[in-house]
Amino acid sequence: MISVLLLALIAATQTLPSEAEKHRCALVLQESAKEFRLIGDALEANAAFAESHGGAYSPEMMQRFVDWYQRLRAREPDAYPALHRTDLTKAERDARAAAEAAFEREEVAIAKQKMAAAEQRSIAACPWRQDIVHPRAQ
Repeated sequence: MISVLLLALIAATQTLPSEAEKHRCALVLQESAKEFRLIGDALEANAAFAESHGGAYSPEMMQRFVDWYQRLRAREPDAYPALHRTDLTKAERDARAAAEAAFEREEVAIAKQKMAAAEQRSIAACPWRQDIVHPRAQ
């Protein structure tokens, strides 16, 4: 009985969001959903391309890798062979493979950062939404 009264008291003292707050929440949630869809679509497209092309990067991902690798080589030119070279030693092949793995980890980290930022914007815009503030355990 006391717990029912406490819940009723808590519910009565909580302020409900205004229409403007609900509208802002809806806009932020729509933008977050759009961002999640874009990230998911890009991941799906890259995976589909790799699957149908023997593990190769999609053209867009290849361009990101080339740009990333060139920045890496600019910092450490002797540590990584030029991309146009095909006559690599085992050590150079290993260095290039390690660079590819590092690039892929960075791509995943960037996607996770984007998703976390969208989630935080949603939480900030909709603090009364318990399904956002306290997401279900995975």
